[in-house]
Amino acid sequence: MKKIPQRPRRARHYRTIFTIVAEGCLTEYSYVKAVRRRLQEQYGTTCKISLIKPRNSSVKELIRAANEKVSDLRKNDQVWILVDRDPESHTEEDMQDLMLWEQSSLRHYVALSNPRFEYWLLRHFEDTPTEKNALDDLYVARYLPGYDRHKDVERSAKITCETMEFAIRHAYDAPYPTCENPDRIGSGMFRLVQELMKAAGAIPR
Repeated sequence: MKKIPQRPRRARHYRTIFTIVAEGCLTEYSYVKAVRRRLQEQYGTTCKISLIKPRNSSVKELIRAANEKVSDLRKNDQVWILVDRDPESHTEEDMQDLMLWEQSSLRHYVALSNPRFEYWLLRHFEDTPTEKNALDDLYVARYLPGYDRHKDVERSAKITCETMEFAIRHAYDAPYPTCENPDRIGSGMFRLVQELMKAAGAIPR
C-alpha cells in the first residue's frame, strides 16, 4: 500500500516570550501592561509577555518564581527579574544571588532600579531625574495623574511609544545600577523596554 505523500510543514514563526517577575506587583506590572498595549496599538503585533506574581518580594522568592519557567524556555525567550535596590530590605548577599542567577543563562536578565522603579517612570519625561524626585509620589503624579503606588489602577496613560523612545535614548549612555554596582542612581529598565520594542518591530534589532 503506497503511503500518502505528506505536505511539507511550514516553519512556524514563534514570538519571543518575555517572562517577567517583579517584586512590586502593582506599579511595575501596570507599566509593563501599558507598554504592551502601546506597542500593540501602534505596531499591530508584538511579543508575548507573561507576568508572574511571586509569593513575596524577597530576592530568593523572585529567583524561585523565575526558575519555574526555565524548563519552558525556547531559544529566543527571555526571563526578567525587576527589583529595586532598597538596601534596607535587600542585602549584599541578595545582590550576589541575583548576579549569579543572571550569569547562569544568556536568557536571564535583571533590571535593577535605584532608588526605586519610579526613577524609570520619570525617565519618560525628564532626561536626568533626581533621586529625591524619584522618591516623591506627588512629584511622579505630576506626569502620571492619579498615580498611587498602593493601588492597582491605571497609572501609565501618558506612557507612549514616543516617551519610551525618549527614556531609552537618555538612559542608554547614562550610568545605571547593576548587581555588581547596585548603588548607582538610575534604572536598568531601559534594557527590557528596548528588547520589547525590538521584538515588536518598533526599533531595529
